[in-house]
Amino acid sequence: IDALITKKRRMIELLDERRWLVFSGLISEAAAPATPIRRGLRFLTDGPFGSAFSSSDYSESGLGVVRLGNIGFAEWRGDKLAHLPLERWNDFERYTVRAGDVLIAGLGDDRNHAGRACVAPSVGPMIVKGKCFCARVNDRLSADYLAMYCSSPIGAQAIAVETRGSTRQMINLEIIKNATIPLPAVADQLHIVAVTRKEWRTIDSLLAANTTQLDLLAERRQALITAAVTGELEIPGVAA
Repeated sequence: IDALITKKRRMIELLDERRWLVFSGLISEAAAPATPIRRGLRFLTDGPFGSAFSSSDYSESGLGVVRLGNIGFAEWRGDKLAHLPLERWNDFERYTVRAGDVLIAGLGDDRNHAGRACVAPSVGPMIVKGKCFCARVNDRLSADYLAMYCSSPIGAQAIAVETRGSTRQMINLEIIKNATIPLPAVADQLHIVAVTRKEWRTIDSLLAANTTQLDLLAERRQALITAAVTGELEIPGVAA
């Protein structure tokens, strides 16, 4: 059982590593020239500074406020979306998020790098908070492709290059604008995203199966220990 548990854990590690390998491989195959991200954007803004409002101003519903915790790795995390009273929308109109915009994290840590991004869903009126960026792409760039690239290890490296010695855990709008992105035709960008997401679905299925098997093995191991301790398990060479 211990040997199987070790192998299952290693399988989970390898599956996690594979998550971005397909994406990176497709990027390499496209052999597109690296282009500053700003050339694929129509609009880019930071959220308002923290002094514009505080957590005490939040309400149960109304104007959604995108915070760092809502931005996953090419994944929207909306289960903890904060809100302001809807009547405050006019105060923050320049920070409005539209469905299909790319939301980029301006702060990061060892597990969630600065620059990770996701595409904004259609969940009603929203704005970005400070250190959360909102980008709107032009016809040269797919929003899904940009979000996936910024979330990937190669995107994180491209953004890190632009920090020029400053901390990699905090970035600004200029760093995003100047970071480079391979820019194949939009049809190719969409193909890369579709193939990658298909691979992710397969990986997620395998991860779920291996996690379930790990839990069952752990339960079986504990059951054997309990049976041995209580005398229910007959152990060779040991008197009953």
